[in-house]
Amino acid sequence: MRKRRLIGAAAVLLAVGGVGAHAAPPVGTDTTVVPANSDRVVTIPFNREAVGEFETSGVSGSTVSLEGDPGFNGDALADTHYVRVIDGPGAGLWSTISGNQSASVTLSRSAVASELSGAGGDTVRVYPHHTIDSVFKRNLRGVSHTAGTSVLLFDNSAGVQNLPPGGAGAVNFIESPATGDLIWNGVDGEDTVLPPNTAFVIRNNSDEPLTFVAQGFVPDHPVSFLLPGGATRDIAIGTGYPVNTQTIGRTNFGGVVGRSILLYDNTLNVQNLPPGGAGSVNRITSPVSGEPIWNGVDGADTTLPSAEGFLLRQNGEAGGLVRTTPAYPVATD
Repeated sequence: MRKRRLIGAAAVLLAVGGVGAHAAPPVGTDTTVVPANSDRVVTIPFNREAVGEFETSGVSGSTVSLEGDPGFNGDALADTHYVRVIDGPGAGLWSTISGNQSASVTLSRSAVASELSGAGGDTVRVYPHHTIDSVFKRNLRGVSHTAGTSVLLFDNSAGVQNLPPGGAGAVNFIESPATGDLIWNGVDGEDTVLPPNTAFVIRNNSDEPLTFVAQGFVPDHPVSFLLPGGATRDIAIGTGYPVNTQTIGRTNFGGVVGRSILLYDNTLNVQNLPPGGAGSVNRITSPVSGEPIWNGVDGADTTLPSAEGFLLRQNGEAGGLVRTTPAYPVATD
């Protein structure tokens, strides 16, 4: 049996006592310039500090039981935290926690729970979600955001192509009429979740450029995606890794002929950036070898910048779990 390791100090969530420490991964920072009156499609390739790492003891439906008793307060993790699978058949997947008991968590994505071993023995971590408040910090006012800046979320469940930004809601930065301080309104304001490995849009409505600052703990775990089968749809995502050496060929998205990756042209100083404006890369059958290959732009060697998002287009192909190949060693146990 693997040792349960608690990572963060979260007294309100956990009854911590006599548990081995886990060395936190290094902290990283990435920046993206958002020109005046323009959009940038971005992502956050960093984690917040993990609450803990645990071994599963079993799965029933969407509820995952954990070895020992972490001592979670009832539903203290609901909607604000997520599970990342570290090893086993579902390694790299994540799901928001919809509810929890002292020694179990219920996952909002039942498909992720089904990838875990029913008998237990998988390693999972619990992380707090990034939120508007944790990313667009108050001390970054005038740097990453100002009055009039908007954050537009993509609705990855929409099941359509050419996803419009804002389909899952928008959060606007405004000045409080009472205090003059910068506050967040729209959707749930400062508590709005910015999901891992998911793209969103920063809209700069000012006449001065902004610099989006993504920061946090460098991921030291696999990153995987569950793609819907038989669907004609787009998913707005990011690589999950804070390095600019990640390429389309390393993503492993190309297992099925017909799938496409559409890039955003982040040199354009416009709003409502069109997907594919910087080119698209398609999975086709090689006329020479008959094997699947990437074509368009630079094919498999096309770089996917670490803090920028892109669209993965399903054109009715088979879905399933895709585990990307990281550009540096990650933990699997």
